[in-house]
Amino acid sequence: MQSENLVLLCFPGFLGTPADFEPFRSLVPDLEVIDVCGCYAPARKESWTEWQQRLLAGLDSKYSKRLVVLLGYSMGARICLGILRKKPNWLQSAILISC
Repeated sequence: MQSENLVLLCFPGFLGTPADFEPFRSLVPDLEVIDVCGCYAPARKESWTEWQQRLLAGLDSKYSKRLVVLLGYSMGARICLGILRKKPNWLQSAILISC
C-alpha cells in the first residue's frame, strides 16, 4: 500500500468545522473535510436517502481508485456508518469517534 494513494475523508460533528481536522494534515498528504453543514449540505427538500446517494456518487467518482480512510466525529461518524453500510469494499478503514 502506498501512502500517496491514501486519502483521509473527515466528517466533523454538527457544530464542528473543517479546522477541527487541521492537525491531521501533517500525517496524511491528502485530506478532505466533508463539511455536511457547508458545501456538502443537503439541498432544500432533499431526503436523507437522496442526499446520501448524491454524496456517495460524488465521493465514489472522485476517490474510487484511491485507498479511502474515513474519520468521523459525532454526527460525522454516524454519516460514516451509513457509508460503511453502503460501500464496505470501497474503504480501507474507518475511525469513528462518539457516534
